[in-house]
Amino acid sequence: MLFMKLLCFLACTIRVDSVRSVAGGRLDELEAAVGTLFGTVDSLLAERARDSNRISALERRVDELTHSCLENRTKRFLLDGEGQVAFMVGLQQSDDHLTPDDIVPFDSIVTNEGGGYNAGLHVFVCPLRGVYAFQSSLMADYHKHIETQLVKEGKVLAHMYAAGSTAGHGFDQGYNSAVTRCEAGEHVWVKLRGASGTTVVADGFSTFSGYLLWAL
Repeated sequence: MLFMKLLCFLACTIRVDSVRSVAGGRLDELEAAVGTLFGTVDSLLAERARDSNRISALERRVDELTHSCLENRTKRFLLDGEGQVAFMVGLQQSDDHLTPDDIVPFDSIVTNEGGGYNAGLHVFVCPLRGVYAFQSSLMADYHKHIETQLVKEGKVLAHMYAAGSTAGHGFDQGYNSAVTRCEAGEHVWVKLRGASGTTVVADGFSTFSGYLLWAL
């Protein structure tokens, strides 16, 4: 009887030790898994921090490039002193001896920033490559008519027409403008259209002007 009890005690002890051994093994596995999980979380947090730093750096770069682009664009429209180009010319006196296709001899310089207008040739010489705006107004003499053209390197950009009426005030003024891209050294002028008139009136009624919108 005592021997059977001893055998039962030994069997129970062996089972308890076995259970403890298995539980201990699983606990070790669980601890290892938890450690791995924490390591993964730490790695993800570190990667997220690196990504956040990279995103911040990219955002700063985008801001820098945006600021630079806006600054450059502003500089292109608001040029420095060496790049400012604008002119306005008129006639010192009315001219009634124009012949077909003559260049209108604008000889009274009001403004010539950049030195582009050549008073000897009566043409504007583009000092810089860029986009320009040009305007011209011509007044026809009393009861007469005149048709002129705004020309760049032989290509007509715009027409101006004026015809004084045979009644009332008798004068008329034509006006037009053009925006065009010019290379440095190209010429722009105003000329008669064929034999369409012979006289242009001075006193500020007939003018030719232009300016650089932006450089290219």
